[in-house]
Amino acid sequence: MFITQPKIFISSTVFDLTNERTAAYNAVNRVGGFPVMSEKTMEAQSTDSLTACLSKVMESDIYVLILGCRYGWQPEGKESITELEYQTAARTKPTGSAMGRVTRQLTALCLEFTDRSP
Repeated sequence: MFITQPKIFISSTVFDLTNERTAAYNAVNRVGGFPVMSEKTMEAQSTDSLTACLSKVMESDIYVLILGCRYGWQPEGKESITELEYQTAARTKPTGSAMGRVTRQLTALCLEFTDRSP
């Protein structure tokens, strides 16, 4: 029998959640998975960043979303790449459906918090 490492896509904004992403990377390695992360393990692609990221989400066995208070890069004026990754996972992974409501609520809380900041 041939067994491979599960590919685990780590999704979040990058620059504000470096500690959380490093912790996720280390945790995935500890459990024997292969962390799929744009800044650590994704090789150069012949396609644009958006297409490459969404392809990696679909190729992954597990999708992990880390939420913070930044919305992130919006390619071509669309939703953020992190939201597009989440939407792709929700459509293609069996356990991703309930997260949308939570994501929107947390985004609203983060926006409210950010608006109150000096």
